[in-house]
Amino acid sequence: MQPQSDHIVRTGIRMNRFLFVIADFLSRSPGFYVLIVAMIACTAMVPFGGRQSPPLLGKPKA
Repeated sequence: MQPQSDHIVRTGIRMNRFLFVIADFLSRSPGFYVLIVAMIACTAMVPFGGRQSPPLLGKPKA
């Protein structure tokens, strides 16, 4: 079986090399675990207000 990148080159589909490298990293063992840890960290921040941004011009209007 030939690698996926060889198939892409042979069919003439142009692909951004940076995106291909990132997708390849995230689909394998170390990158997959980095993605899982990042998702857990973002989920853990939600109850603590990690998504709230500070008001731009003082106190919000009531």
